[in-house]
Amino acid sequence: SDLPAWTDQGKVIQSNPVGQTNATTDLTAYNCIDPSILVDTNGTVWMSFGSYSDGILVMQLDPTTGKRIAPGSPITKVADSSTSFFSNTTEGSCLYQHGGYYYLFLNYGGCCAGVNSTYNIRVGRGTSVTGPYLDRNGVNMLNGGGTMFLESSGRFIGPGHAAILNDNGTNWFTYHYYDGNNGGAATLGIGRLTWSADGWPVFTNDWSAFYPFNVDASDASGLYNGTLENGAVITHEPGFGNVLNLNGTSQYVLLPDPVANASTFAVWVKWNGGATWQRIFDFGADTTNYLFLTPRSSAGTMRFAITINGNGAEQQINAPFALPTNSWCHVAVTLDGSKGLLYLNGIPVATNNNLTIRPWQILAKTNYIGHSQFAADPLFGGEISSFRIFGRALSGAEIKDLAYAPPALAHRYSFTSNAPKVWDSIGLAHGTLQGNAAITNNALQLTGAYGNYVNLPGGLVSGSSAATIEFWANFGANGSGAQLFDFGDSSNAVGQNFVSFSPHTAVNTAQLGLATAAGTVNLTPPGIFDNQALQVDCVIDPMNAYEAIYTNGVLLSAATSTTPPLNTVSTAWSFLGRSLFGTDAWLNATIDEFRIYDGRLTPAEIAVNDQSGPTVLAVPIRLDISTATSNITLTWPAYGIGFTAQSSPVLGPNAVWSPIGASPTLGNNVWQQTLPMTNKVTFIRLIR
Repeated sequence: SDLPAWTDQGKVIQSNPVGQTNATTDLTAYNCIDPSILVDTNGTVWMSFGSYSDGILVMQLDPTTGKRIAPGSPITKVADSSTSFFSNTTEGSCLYQHGGYYYLFLNYGGCCAGVNSTYNIRVGRGTSVTGPYLDRNGVNMLNGGGTMFLESSGRFIGPGHAAILNDNGTNWFTYHYYDGNNGGAATLGIGRLTWSADGWPVFTNDWSAFYPFNVDASDASGLYNGTLENGAVITHEPGFGNVLNLNGTSQYVLLPDPVANASTFAVWVKWNGGATWQRIFDFGADTTNYLFLTPRSSAGTMRFAITINGNGAEQQINAPFALPTNSWCHVAVTLDGSKGLLYLNGIPVATNNNLTIRPWQILAKTNYIGHSQFAADPLFGGEISSFRIFGRALSGAEIKDLAYAPPALAHRYSFTSNAPKVWDSIGLAHGTLQGNAAITNNALQLTGAYGNYVNLPGGLVSGSSAATIEFWANFGANGSGAQLFDFGDSSNAVGQNFVSFSPHTAVNTAQLGLATAAGTVNLTPPGIFDNQALQVDCVIDPMNAYEAIYTNGVLLSAATSTTPPLNTVSTAWSFLGRSLFGTDAWLNATIDEFRIYDGRLTPAEIAVNDQSGPTVLAVPIRLDISTATSNITLTWPAYGIGFTAQSSPVLGPNAVWSPIGASPTLGNNVWQQTLPMTNKVTFIRLIR
């Protein structure tokens, strides 16, 4: 038999309850569980253990026997979260050695309660295996220190029991969690662990939920779908697209529990005004545990608040004003565990440097858009669009990108990150370079050689009712069947349930293809795209039986035919530069930018993207000019945030553009700027 023979070699160390001992007892004040073994680079062997009694311990082992190196050898306490016996909540430790330091990972909180579990993993490091272990703030883990490393985030609830595998220099991190999208089922997670420039471990469950409110309250990824309640409707806002419209009396949206486990909330809002204490959103369990954003509190301020002990213990971020009424505004909140920021139109307007409560601590069970945990509070009246939730605290630059982006933008790959990661700056669906695929000069380089492509997360369009896939590419000479993108599944090297775009098919055409169990549609404009630099937009709108291909902002080909819904596209794979069919060629192209929009872009939106280029997040804006006896008034839509007006006496390459007067003001759903009449020829432009 090939089965190993396991022989009981006896105990390593044994504990018993306090006051109970026998001949085999080594410890009474500690629980001898959750061992973690470290083989030091000098050959010595160490074990950390202990939990829920009096801290985490480290002792040396005999490398030959695996047992305690000597009966009376030292056992050193290295972590402790409480001075009271059995009120210590540390367990599940892991020792790891890296770059001249020893790292101690351990669990805080409680496990084994499904979605109500509060486990979180913290870390410290030291220059000796027996400590002291200090966190990033220099706090000793013996005194309750430990930098937060991994906490509940989205569906990944109560992460715990760290372990690290060194695979020829690549670190893989494993942990268990309770899946909030699967009834709290205990689940094993694994991902790549990296290290910061100053030597600290880095790992995150980078996720997002995106509610474009195109036809309902679905998440664009299909993972965190919400529901429209009490007749809440989707309406069309001219120039802005489809939006959620709430009547202020009974309508709201209910979102699933896990989305409250987040660190950034961002949303477009057009508030009708009215009573105080309306809620843009309110996530919580009851009137004791919640977080919310109100457009106007009783103090007259736009306020974010979070508490786990009722309204008297709220931690708040208060803007110096209420949310403007009857005008589209972009509002965002970021929480990093020590500081909270409140943004309006991409600019921070309020800060709380002592905002320490984490959203997962509220153990949310009722997550509302437009409704409050408090029954007496009024419901929200107005419109909401592009509600985004992120697992981590976004930077100020990222918040500005969200505010400037078209509301429908779901994913953006600009190819500016370091290999092997391919960074999604909008939807956080990051990919990886495969083979010899490379990022050079802010562009993805694919040579057509076997094995060179980008692997993105599956399901990028499968949660959408309609989608526009846009890219800027410089195509080389391609073989038959090369695919710029191919999303779906493959069985025996045959693609199935996919949507794809090929610049060069076997019949010498380009092709936008959608083939699933629900049907097949192929849009094939004449000619191939080889040796051309193009901006391409692929529009897929199954509800309106429409598909189109635009090149350089101009419609190239369109068809009206029965189109399979995008939810029939498999979530198994998403490739750039690789086909799901094993016999197809590999892509030869340089890709400057790749974007996915939830919904069908208008011709004007596609045209302005072409004019602006791959590095700019553009929206089509109309500038209106009215004149009076002594003044000229400029206005443009409220959703055109960040724009300012400039003037020049001439056009062309010799034009010198200068700012016009004061900053624009917002009111009645427009930005407005006034300048004096000069009776001189003046050219005016908007720019941001």
